[in-house]
Parts: sequence; C-alpha cells; structure tokens
Amino acid sequence: AVPVARLSTSPAVLATDTAVEAGRMTQPLEVLVGSEDRICPPTDARAIADRARTSRLEVVAGQGHGELHREAGPALAGALERLLRSANGPHGQ
Repeated sequence: AVPVARLSTSPAVLATDTAVEAGRMTQPLEVLVGSEDRICPPTDARAIADRARTSRLEVVAGQGHGELHREAGPALAGALERLLRSANGPHGQ
C-alpha cells in the first residue's frame, strides 16, 4: 500500500527508482534522512547511498520526513558544505 503522504507526490517522482538513478551519478552524493522518516526510511536511504559511486549517508536522530529541512539545519548545512568542497576538487578551493 502507498502511504497517504505519497498520494500528493507527482507521478514522475513515484515512477523514479532513486536507487537506480543514484547508481548512474558520477558526482558525490550526500543522503540525509531522519531516523523517524516513514516516507523514505533510513533503510531506503541506505539503499540509495549504497548504489552511488561516492556517497555519504547521515541519519538525523528524531527527525521525520517533513521536519528534516526545518529542524536539522546543522546537518543540512554540513552536507551542502561537503558537496561544495567536493565540487571544487580535493583541496576544496
């Protein structure tokens, strides 16, 4: 059964296998997930991270899907900083 929260998600998003798409990426991938996320639980996030060539998974304790972007500012900022540094090469310049 599809969780109620997914009913409002676009058909294009629902039709995309994110883990498969992650396996096609050549860029580093930061995967953030809340430990209480029921839409994309940590086990699903791990599957996405495991498929990517270069990835890092961070599970934010006590957060669900909807509040992750509002309540986990330091984790999100850290992930963005790591991505920007990796985009600028090994020295992060």
